[in-house]
Amino acid sequence: MLRFLIKRNLSTLSTVMVLLWIFILPFLESWWYIYQIIQGNYAYQPDCAFFLCGNSVGIGHIFQGLYLWLIPLYCLVISSNDCLMDQERGYDNILISRIGKRKMIYRLLIKNFILLSVLIFLSLSLNLLCVHLMFRGGKYNPSEISALNVFTMFWTNHPLLNNFVHILITSIIYGIMGMFCCATSFYFRNRKTVYFVSIFFWLIEILKPGSLLLIFQPFQINSTLTETASGLLLFFVPAILYICILTRRSIYE
Repeated sequence: MLRFLIKRNLSTLSTVMVLLWIFILPFLESWWYIYQIIQGNYAYQPDCAFFLCGNSVGIGHIFQGLYLWLIPLYCLVISSNDCLMDQERGYDNILISRIGKRKMIYRLLIKNFILLSVLIFLSLSLNLLCVHLMFRGGKYNPSEISALNVFTMFWTNHPLLNNFVHILITSIIYGIMGMFCCATSFYFRNRKTVYFVSIFFWLIEILKPGSLLLIFQPFQINSTLTETASGLLLFFVPAILYICILTRRSIYE
């Protein structure tokens, strides 16, 4: 059933286009770095050319903005559109009659988490591999500053591990947002409400003091362990509680 849901999701043109866009976006920045080298500018160290580092200052971090600011829109297209269309056409009733409401909702939540988190993990991991091959021998490091605390000193001294941990964090956040949008669509069953709630939640997370956007960046020189942990908790705790509450209500209502 899970395989069927993923295949059905991938049969929608809008979903495939968004998935491809998310996958290739990190590599567009790599080509920008190559263009800068051709123009006679410095070559970054491989770990500093990684997409999440956001060192494309010449173009205003546009690629990271498209990748991170628009997470709820991507997740809504991938996670919610098929659920909303099923509800509009009555197809969800057929699925419920076959496997039951509980199993259907749980499997859709799992499908969305797997689809988004695996996609992001593969895309960013491949980007990290590519920049290590493309910029091998690069010397420039814009973060070459004395670390302000033990936490940042550790990550600065282990850049590859730092990048990999942030790949995992980004992948999980994408997956959780996919589940968030899916749970919202099942409970509210109204496209405008689903889009409003999902985007509003994300705006709170990225615009509040200690923005979640800072968590995505591997080399935050002045960040501390407490700030990082609290930033993650302030996202994961409300998001997971929200998913659990709406899922339970959707099953028993």
